[in-house]
Amino acid sequence: MRYLFVLWLLFYPCVAASQTVHVAVAANFKQPMEKLADIFAAQTQHDLLISTGSTGKLYAQIVNGAPFQVFFAADQKRPTLLAQAGLADKQSQFTYAMGRLALWVPGSKNRNINREYLHKKKARPIALSNPKVAPYGMAAKEVLQFTNSWKQHKNNMAFAENVGQTLAFVASGGVDSGFVALSQLKTIKADPKNIWIIPHQYYNPIRQDAVVINQHKSNPGVLALMKFLKTANSKNIIKAMGYAVP
Repeated sequence: MRYLFVLWLLFYPCVAASQTVHVAVAANFKQPMEKLADIFAAQTQHDLLISTGSTGKLYAQIVNGAPFQVFFAADQKRPTLLAQAGLADKQSQFTYAMGRLALWVPGSKNRNINREYLHKKKARPIALSNPKVAPYGMAAKEVLQFTNSWKQHKNNMAFAENVGQTLAFVASGGVDSGFVALSQLKTIKADPKNIWIIPHQYYNPIRQDAVVINQHKSNPGVLALMKFLKTANSKNIIKAMGYAVP
């Protein structure tokens, strides 16, 4: 029986070595990660189990023992905090993408969306993800402050849990406009005439960092994933989906 088992390992090395890597992914990066996961699986035989949510909530779950192996945040702050707390491997931390913020107004008729749009009176709320837990929400708040329109809107906002939910608010017609990730709009092929890509100087850079949770830093699948994401092909895919890369 032992002889047969050894033969099985020799003839099926890829099956024996394959891993399922459980990753926590910020909501804005869900679609890019799903696309990258297919390529990663084809190239390495490792699979990804993807859980998404707001960066703040995923961070809290990791602190409380959630079984994630790699954290793909929408900021640098939470991965750094995990490393400082001894929960993540500081040496593994790197910026995998730089987010770009956009204002989406799908029902716009004047098709001339810019900062002046934020100063127009609106009966319906503008949507953004919660600035307290979602980096894209914090960036949206910074834009409103930069354009001197925060006070005008602060009592008439629809706060979402994350940027994925923000997109859903706008897509459903529940609100007329919302601050979302440019990558999301590329994924759904939104009309460019209904999009204002926010100038980068209006908000602090959204540097999105990944970090390996400590007890998994020697896992073969995890190591393969971190290497894969730093390849030129992966970076090109990330850029094509609406992000900048370092």
